Amino acid sequence: MPMPKPSGSVFALAAVPLAAGITAGSGFVEISLDALDAGDLAARLLALVIIALVVERAVEIVVVVRYPVPSEDPDDRAAKARFARAVSLGLSFFVAAVGLRCLAQFLAAPVVGFSETQMLAFRAVDVALTTLVLAGGAEGVHKIARQAALGKTPARN
Repeated sequence: MPMPKPSGSVFALAAVPLAAGITAGSGFVEISLDALDAGDLAARLLALVIIALVVERAVEIVVVVRYPVPSEDPDDRAAKARFARAVSLGLSFFVAAVGLRCLAQFLAAPVVGFSETQMLAFRAVDVALTTLVLAGGAEGVHKIARQAALGKTPARN
């Protein structure tokens, strides 16, 4: 009898104590976030919306060049969607890697007490999260910005 595959929640539950153990033994210091009013927060998130829109448009252009003829074939549509996701992740990664990131802009300056390891870990997490947020598209970032401006939590669809 084959073993069942562990679900994502099992991995998430295992990651929490692992992350706690790593940070406890590493000497990482707490991160202070900048105090922002709703306008500042919305302005910073709006910049991410604009960047996400530019990434989306660039992906559209690359996809049209690769798949110039529309197709109703489900296999072709699936291949096109996979290609678009890969291009979106790649472009979003490069945007984040050059320094356009979402977490760093919320840090209180100057950053004091970070070890080199903690700064490297922070940048890696920032690049990963920014990549995923931008690759997810402008609409998701726009929802976050809109809710931040209104001071409400996002509604679930």
